[in-house]
Amino acid sequence: MDYVDVNDFVSYTLEDLGVVIPHSSRMPNRWAWFWPQYLANTPTEVVRNTVVVYHNRDGLTMRIPPDVEAVTNRARLVLVNREGHSIVWPTLAGLEAIKTRLVARIANDVEIVNPNWAGLAIDLFNQPPHLKILAKVVDPGPGFEKIEKVARDFDWLLELLHLGAYDGMCYIHGSVIITNRAVWIAYYADLVPNYTIHDGEDIYFTLFSRADGIPVIQFSENFEHRGPSNQDVIL
Repeated sequence: MDYVDVNDFVSYTLEDLGVVIPHSSRMPNRWAWFWPQYLANTPTEVVRNTVVVYHNRDGLTMRIPPDVEAVTNRARLVLVNREGHSIVWPTLAGLEAIKTRLVARIANDVEIVNPNWAGLAIDLFNQPPHLKILAKVVDPGPGFEKIEKVARDFDWLLELLHLGAYDGMCYIHGSVIITNRAVWIAYYADLVPNYTIHDGEDIYFTLFSRADGIPVIQFSENFEHRGPSNQDVIL
């Protein structure tokens, strides 16, 4: 098949990588641990393109805590007032606020164990194919009943699941996900909020992108997930 090669790929640099950090108002104890180690292990160019999204999960008028408000000395701060347990809404707010070509979403219970994580990510995205996802890959995935409703709405998802005898699939864990803006917008922002406000969002993101063959690279060796799900403690 003929195609036009216009040689228009512009190599990524650290300035092309931004970070969205959702931070729930119901998880106050995480911040004093997370933010200092994030700053210590993240290049200045990336910190400048970081958006912390403070999610007021009770939906009431409130003041942002001083320790969170202090991020404005180094990064951007966005407030989301929306009731409910969800990482989807702060993620969407962060994607809207940030304009970089590559976007990482890092949970506030993740420890960065490799200070060169950002440079490694840039190197990987500069290698073709340039559309990809870097994340922690979890195996095995959920049973079919967990994803049956969303799969029935898309014939192409059913085709994906029927490629073999379905017994659970690998999926990307939501603690750290790094991918192109185009992938976030096409497979997360456009589709995920229609099906979930929390449970299964990573699974659905994986399904939608996997059907189009977006490659996923195991990147978990650079991070350690330190917090139990939906609990305000660090292990």
